[in-house]
Amino acid sequence: MSELSFLIERYITVCIKRQ
Repeated sequence: MSELSFLIERYITVCIKRQ
């Protein structure tokens, strides 16, 4: 499940950068 957590964090980071 570590990979899933990593993907989620990466997705959140991208969302924050887009804003």
